[in-house]
Amino acid sequence: MKSKKVYLSGKITGDDNFVEKFKEAEEKLKARGHKVMNPAILPSGFEYEEYMNICFTMIDQCNILAFLPDWEDSPGAKREIEYAVKTKKLPLRIESLLMEGKEWHG
Repeated sequence: MKSKKVYLSGKITGDDNFVEKFKEAEEKLKARGHKVMNPAILPSGFEYEEYMNICFTMIDQCNILAFLPDWEDSPGAKREIEYAVKTKKLPLRIESLLMEGKEWHG
């Protein structure tokens, strides 16, 4: 399977567990051979719109946006997905990306 550059999108603001949640997703994707942009590692102290601009730049470097299950609870994640579509990136649920290439044995 060809390695993909993946941006992680999900709820950060208001989620006390966001660092661990994003790190777990990053590790799973890296184990599948993907390169991962993780916005949860950004330093604190910036304004919301500054973070969004940084995240849009991160998305520009990727070909896939993988969104976590809580994306619908995040205005920022919704904006990231809209931006990804507008810039011709492929938005996928992270579960779909992790299942890619695996056979189902039901």
